[in-house]
Amino acid sequence: RALLDDAKSNINDGKIKDGYNKLETARKESQEIVAASVKSYAAKKKEEAKNKIADTEEAISSLPQDKISANPQAKSSFQTATENVEAAKEALKSAEELYDQEKYQDSIKQSEEAIRLADIVVEQKDSLMAMLNKAPANTRSADIDGDDSDSSENSKAPGEGWKTYIVRKKVPSDCLWRIAGYKEHYGNPRLWTRIYKANKAKIKNPDLIYPKQKFDIPPKKGSLKKPKKSVNKPEEKRDKDLADTPKNSNGEESDDSLDSSSGDEESPKNN
Repeated sequence: RALLDDAKSNINDGKIKDGYNKLETARKESQEIVAASVKSYAAKKKEEAKNKIADTEEAISSLPQDKISANPQAKSSFQTATENVEAAKEALKSAEELYDQEKYQDSIKQSEEAIRLADIVVEQKDSLMAMLNKAPANTRSADIDGDDSDSSENSKAPGEGWKTYIVRKKVPSDCLWRIAGYKEHYGNPRLWTRIYKANKAKIKNPDLIYPKQKFDIPPKKGSLKKPKKSVNKPEEKRDKDLADTPKNSNGEESDDSLDSSSGDEESPKNN
């Protein structure tokens, strides 16, 4: 502040060169102060992300694996949470590399992304525990993140044309634009927004995706809301069986239907 006041005084006194030199000195000093502050903040966020991920991994590992294995929906939800942990670790790795390259602003962004993903996993873990405590082991309930997709790699998702895709670590790196351009998807990079809109819960920034993230790939045309797997209800099956039962002219079940339902698996053979 004093240096700026001196520069202003020099300029008012007509000592333009002296005033300019002092302004330049003040500018450089302020830049150094800002740079030091940004570096310190980047280091702080990096450490925060590291601690968050460690806590998240510990929380995930404490979940009852026997109950998860016995519940298909819980198993799928656990897989999604695990994928988010891996994505958070990839973001932290990027933050550390950028910090070493003195790209502190970019490092801060990656650390914040790692923290965001870790927070999502904490929410998923709490929801998963509630699911396990509420539902029987063989009951399928709604996925904690709204994702009904099969957890198997590169599997077909429910609904005609839906697929899943796991981001790969390769050169050039995967991005939504490239994924949309793959022949097995759309063959048109400009359709990347369909992938983004269908996975908004998993993607904060469409320019930042990470290896091992799993995305739902919607069809080239149509709704971006993934259909749920259809399950035949017992009532529907019963009604269908009744509809298929042969009837006589009076609308009653025929003798043939009674014979077929008697439990005999072998039909009489003609000698």
